[in-house]
Amino acid sequence: MKPEKQSPQKTRFNFSAFIQEMYHSFESVAANREITFTLDNKLPESFFTCYDEAEIEKVFFNLLSNAFKFTSSGGQVTIRIRQIVQPYCEGLPMFPEQQVSTLIESSYLFIEITDTGMGFNQGEADKIFEPFYRAKEDIYKQVSGTGIGLSLTRSIVQQHQGSIWATSTEGKGTCFMILLPDTEKQKEQANDVSRSYPSEINKKVVLLVEETETRNKQTVLLVDDNQEVLEYLEQQLQHDYIVMKAINGKDALEQIDKTYPHIVISDVMMPEMNGLELCMRIKEDQNFCHIPVILLTAKSMVSQIEEGLEAGADDYIVKPFQVSLLKARIKNILSLREKLKNIYGESSTLKQLGVEEPEENNDFLSQYIDIVKANISNQELDVSVIYQALGMSRANFYRKVKAVTGLSPIELIKNIRLEAGAKLLKESSMNVSEVAQHVGFSSRSYFARSFKTVYGMSPTEYQESKQ
Repeated sequence: MKPEKQSPQKTRFNFSAFIQEMYHSFESVAANREITFTLDNKLPESFFTCYDEAEIEKVFFNLLSNAFKFTSSGGQVTIRIRQIVQPYCEGLPMFPEQQVSTLIESSYLFIEITDTGMGFNQGEADKIFEPFYRAKEDIYKQVSGTGIGLSLTRSIVQQHQGSIWATSTEGKGTCFMILLPDTEKQKEQANDVSRSYPSEINKKVVLLVEETETRNKQTVLLVDDNQEVLEYLEQQLQHDYIVMKAINGKDALEQIDKTYPHIVISDVMMPEMNGLELCMRIKEDQNFCHIPVILLTAKSMVSQIEEGLEAGADDYIVKPFQVSLLKARIKNILSLREKLKNIYGESSTLKQLGVEEPEENNDFLSQYIDIVKANISNQELDVSVIYQALGMSRANFYRKVKAVTGLSPIELIKNIRLEAGAKLLKESSMNVSEVAQHVGFSSRSYFARSFKTVYGMSPTEYQESKQ
């Protein structure tokens, strides 16, 4: 699953030369299948545009692949390209009303890719662009794919402020039509505007904004052996998250060890290591077991869902599904984790607040707390004592504590000391100075300041309120 790049990586290139190369790349396919393949390009030989060339190449590749896939021997596939200006509807009666209403630029490229293939019911014209929509088998008895290709195509076109639609007649053929703004003119206008501002200031502002946005984003790891699916999901999620990708469970584990993502979304059926094994490996590892996992699968049997949940999955989504559902599940899981971290930052006793800790974190946190409490009076307690006792590396230990609690190891130690201090103030006859010394604070004043930050009152006030 990947459609929605934050912004296309636009470069200036000769569109006529580009489309000629695309035509040549499919000539052998046409010859082998005995299909007449025609390019009707009305643009000048040197016609420069400013698009994301790699993404536009995907658009043509997907549409031409579909055209040849559904066209039999003796049929025809045609590419037609021309430039259009106001009025947009003149000479173009196939323009739907809703498409015309969105045209706001002075110049567009109009692209048609037609075939004389199987076609489809015009009532499906909108559905074919939906994720995971499956049409019938093609004439070569190959399933038409995951339904990601056309959804990806539409997404790329929309990223370029363009439109795409289709008309078709069963048994007669299909025509895909695309409108792309003539961005070469837009680029010239943009350059004129940018020259009116100091370039270095503009550059710094952009960099600061991008850095802030990236720093505030959580990281999602997508795992799937289908590159098309990975690209689709990346496009859908990367506006809100930092997105990483892995092609199987083995690759995913290597990335998790290096980057510690906030959540993993994995397909179940993959080579080398499938999603179920990946999930079990994550949940059984002390370093990673706090990372939530969502499994995606085409299997809808109850037994398969149970198998995924038994592997420790936090959620399980059956294909096909709406991307909005996946986004909602991701948001809910990550929001819950953040709430738990915020609560833990205020008080190390979650159960006092009626909140249950995530089950996979119980062992880690309980062991951490036990080690600190065993050394509670030691003012020189070093975090190395804790991560060595837990059998973790220093780097993994720091990342684990931060991911589970939102605190640094030192901050968590202080909160555990404060919790122990609060208990002593409430249940023992010690005075504030004695409690401070017993729970490892170097001075009464430091203990008092820290205590008030967490509990909202001084140790003395807290002790009096509990008597």
